[in-house]
Amino acid sequence: DVVAGLPNLELLGNRQLFLSQHQGILSYSDSVIEVNCGALLVRVRGRALQLLSMTAGEMRIGGTIEAVELAR
Repeated sequence: DVVAGLPNLELLGNRQLFLSQHQGILSYSDSVIEVNCGALLVRVRGRALQLLSMTAGEMRIGGTIEAVELAR
């Protein structure tokens, strides 16, 4: 179920992350991607990270994902 205002994350192994209800990228490198999700910051850490696709509401991040952190 989707809770209003909170992001929806779907992790496929350690290779892809689908993220919906984002509000844009705050920082981007091949080792860390930070995404604004309103009340939360989603930080993806890993190796060879890349933005595979992005629309106004959803994004897909690929690479070797080592950690997904949520911060307020």
